[in-house]
This record gives sequence, C-alpha cells and structure tokens, in this order.
Amino acid sequence: MKSSILWINICIVTLTLMGCGSSSSPTKKNELSEQSNNIENHIKKLSEVDSKNKKQTIEKLTKIGRPAIDALKLNMKSEDIEVRLAVVPALGSLAKEHDELVSYMITLFQDKEEKVRSLVAKHLATLEPNKTLPLLLSELKNASILSQHLCIKTLNIMGKKAIGAEKALTSLFQSSNDLSIRKAICTALGRLGHHVSQDTVYALISVLEHGKLAPTAVQALAEMGLAASPLLVTAMMSHDSDMVRENSVIAIQKMKDHDTTVIPNFVILITEDSSPSVRRQAIQSLGIINSSQVLGLHKVLPALTEALSDEVWEVRLAAVRTLGIFGSDAAKSISSLNTLLFE
Repeated sequence: MKSSILWINICIVTLTLMGCGSSSSPTKKNELSEQSNNIENHIKKLSEVDSKNKKQTIEKLTKIGRPAIDALKLNMKSEDIEVRLAVVPALGSLAKEHDELVSYMITLFQDKEEKVRSLVAKHLATLEPNKTLPLLLSELKNASILSQHLCIKTLNIMGKKAIGAEKALTSLFQSSNDLSIRKAICTALGRLGHHVSQDTVYALISVLEHGKLAPTAVQALAEMGLAASPLLVTAMMSHDSDMVRENSVIAIQKMKDHDTTVIPNFVILITEDSSPSVRRQAIQSLGIINSSQVLGLHKVLPALTEALSDEVWEVRLAAVRTLGIFGSDAAKSISSLNTLLFE
C-alpha cells in the first residue's frame, strides 16, 4: 500500500510541475497546488479497498474534470493492481462527459491483469452506444484475439444496446477460425434477443452440427425467441443433418416463451422422422414444454401412444416419461403402457 501511495504522490507532483510555468502567479500556483492535493487525496481514497465513500469520491473526481483525468491516467501505469482497479471506475465515470476517454479505455484492454481488463469492459458497457460502438467495432476488426474477446465481452454486457454491432459480430462469427471467439460471439448475439436479423439466425443454425459449438448456438437461438422460431422449424423439419434437426428442437424447447404453434411439427417428427435421436428429443421436448401445462393431451396422445411401440427402446422410454408428465390425463394410453412394460 505504501508503494501505491508513493506512486500517486509522484504522479501528482509531476502534474503540478507540468501545470505550473515560471510566469505563473503565486495565486495561480496556490490554486493548482490545492487542486493537486485534492486529486491526490481522492485517488488515495479510491485505493483504499474498504473505503465506504468510493462512490462519492468518484463523483468528486468527475467534477474536477480534466486535471483528474491526467492524474488517473498516470496512476494506470502503477505496478500495483489495486491502484489500477481503483482508478478504472473513476475513468468510466469521467468518460461519460469526456468522449476522448473511450479510446483510451479501450487501450487498457492490453493491461496484463485479467481483473483490470474485465473491469474496463464492464465500465465501457455502461456508456452510451454511440460513443463506444464505432471504436469497439474498429478494434474488433483489427485487434488481437485478446482484444477481440474483450470487445465481444463488452458488447455482451451491453446486451440489446449493442444491436448496432450485430452485422459485424455475425461476419466475424462466420470468418473466424477461433472456437473461443465464435462461442463468445454466439453468446453476445443471443443477448440481442428478438431484434436479430434472419442472416444471424441462419449463421447460427449452420453450426448446429458443430459438436463443440452447437450447445452455445442452441442457447443463443433460444434467447432470440420468435425471431428464430420460423427458421428453426424449417431446419427441424427438412434439414439433412440429424444433429441439426435435433438441436433445432432443443432450441425451440429452451425458449422462454414457448411457441405452441410448433406442436404439430413435433408430432410429425415423433411419428415420421427417420432418426431415433430426433424422435426421442421431440418427445422429451413435448414433456418439458408441458411442464407448465400449456398443452392439451388430445393434441399429442396419438403420437405418444404410437411411440410406445417404437423399435428403439430410448424412444419408448422417452414416451413413458412424457406421458407421466401429463399425469392422469394419460389414462387412455395405459393399455399400451402395460403392454410395453410386460414385453
């Protein structure tokens, strides 16, 4: 902690000397000296982990304005991570009034500590999109993998406010060979919700047979809700890949607001799809969707009863479990169930 305070003192003294020319009047020098002392005291408070007045201190530094910016920038060169972690929130607050700080904060993506880099992303995400998006998109295009990750992380935190980055994210998703980048982009695109375009939905559906990427894409498509539902239905009914059809079913099932208009499609899959894994998944998804009692058994009972005689035992087992979710309403299929149990 002593080394941190010493560093702060050196920064403030340097700034004071830089700001005071030989022709400055004694009054001006006194004012600058007092201001430097105030900045020094405020930054010391920021560096105190247990400080109860950190928020108020940041507000005071924000009011001081540019002289505080210069001092904070110098403190970001400190070797003490606690100093840098204390300074980042103050920079984020000042960036709301001083646009040039946004580009400076993006350079902090190069900090050697992950905690500092993540905190920078968090505070950049609180700024107005018109200030951050152009610079983040530029960095996304030209930066290293590390900086790309941090740009995507910032956009992810921004959520729907990052809709202006959708096209760039989708383009990078399609062109990147880095799995971690593609997963991060999936998550960020999912956060855009139902605002996404069909091009983005197509891009994610195209990777549903990519074993390592598919689970993240499924979750993102589920978060897109009704924007993704029509294309997912098309994929699950007609795509050549068993895995794409199965994952399309899962994505629809995972949607927060279940689209019950797809139930007839699930029924067709249960009785007609050539893949046992797709048939099983359609049955399981029916049960999950009906956990909130949104379905009438009469719509799905014939298909579930037929599934009790499926040639693959995993499909039959899924049918038994899903009928159990319907409870006493499934009594009509008891005879088929008894036959199955005693085979």
